[in-house]
Amino acid sequence: MDNVVIIGHSLGDVDLPYLRMVKNKIKTDAIWEVYYHKPSEKDKLEEAVKSIKIVEDNIKLYQADIFWDITG
Repeated sequence: MDNVVIIGHSLGDVDLPYLRMVKNKIKTDAIWEVYYHKPSEKDKLEEAVKSIKIVEDNIKLYQADIFWDITG
């Protein structure tokens, strides 16, 4: 299984062709870990990943604070 980790990215429309290319190069059961800074960004990022036909069960969304937590 592959993992795709997305940190500090807006996943705007201009980014979707790149994400599709990544999707086509990895296993279909890859987990997509998406880190967001503000809770208000969470739904937008999730919808962007879903728009390239990633299975919902393979999308994991995390508050970016946990990525940067070096104490834990």
